[in-house]
Amino acid sequence: MGEAAGENGDVANALLTTAFNLAIFAGGALGAVVVDSIGASVLPMGMIVLALIALATVGYGRRAAFPAGR
Repeated sequence: MGEAAGENGDVANALLTTAFNLAIFAGGALGAVVVDSIGASVLPMGMIVLALIALATVGYGRRAAFPAGR
C-alpha cells in the first residue's frame, strides 16, 4: 500500500492501521451485542458467512489488483 500511495505512503499506512483498529472494535461490539441478545449458538454460522464474503472479496480483488498484463 505504501508503494501505491507514492509520497503519501506514511499517511496511507496510518489510515490502513486506523481502519484495522476500527474494524476490530466494530467486530467486538457487534459480537457482544449478538451474543448478549441471541446467544453464542449463531456464531459459527456467522463466521461461515463472513468467511465466504472474505473469499469472494479476495477472489475479486486478485483479478482487479493483478491484471494479466502486469
